[in-house]
Amino acid sequence: MGKQTAQKQGLDTTGMDELIAKARRFVRERFRSYQTELKSRGIKRARARRDANRERQDIVTTVKRQLTREISEGRFTANREAVKREVERRVKERMILSRNRNYSRLATASPESDLL
Repeated sequence: MGKQTAQKQGLDTTGMDELIAKARRFVRERFRSYQTELKSRGIKRARARRDANRERQDIVTTVKRQLTREISEGRFTANREAVKREVERRVKERMILSRNRNYSRLATASPESDLL
């Protein structure tokens, strides 16, 4: 399809160089976001290894301290209920990760337990 045909149909007439640059930007951005995701996952796993021998209350205290710091730095802005929900969510996530996904209180009920 030529430029004239594209113009008649009302389509974009970007040049080949611009299309190549756009594709490279997209690939670069996807790569960066994937690497950022891998890094955050690695940080969570390292934190989970440190949390493995901690009690739930210790993790709650750590999460509250972390959230307080984020609020004071302006990275987390919300009301009191949102803060409570965020603390519970983070504690739950850290408990699951630190217990190697064997945290029984959060596990779904198995069919065998219904038979007893």
